[in-house]
Amino acid sequence: MEAKDANDEQRGIREVNAGTYVFDLAELRLALGRLRPDNAQGEYYLTDVIGGLVGGGLEVAGLPLTDVAEMAGVNSRADLAEVHRLLNARVIRHLQEAGITVLDPRDHVGRRELQRGPRHGVGAGRTPAMRLLSGERCRIGAGSVLDGVTLEAGTSVPPLTFRRAG
Repeated sequence: MEAKDANDEQRGIREVNAGTYVFDLAELRLALGRLRPDNAQGEYYLTDVIGGLVGGGLEVAGLPLTDVAEMAGVNSRADLAEVHRLLNARVIRHLQEAGITVLDPRDHVGRRELQRGPRHGVGAGRTPAMRLLSGERCRIGAGSVLDGVTLEAGTSVPPLTFRRAG
């Protein structure tokens, strides 16, 4: 519900809609056909579909989020940078929990799909790696870019290295 259409009691609810839905397509089409712009803005609200589905006896379930970052929206370049920072921090934490040393998490671009052995070290500075496969005890120097590369155990990659498989 839009704030302009809510009464005082409804405005007091501390739950918000992230705007992400999964619908049965046939039911959604029927519900969209019943939508009316009966609100303060005179607009069609996708959120009104939910009430229509419930009113029609269908099951609707909400998924509570434990991390509000899961529903972060991007409406500007600043928003995009913030969402990227949040996602990158999560990926770095995942890599660290897997035994990878990241010297400066604030200045590292992480990729969750990396497959690495334990006890790696990643130098400070932007160190992007795409589809990197590596053995144990590898060291990747600062500013290195590794794309589709497989590193043998114990490999040391110097800073500012660019390698592409192929």
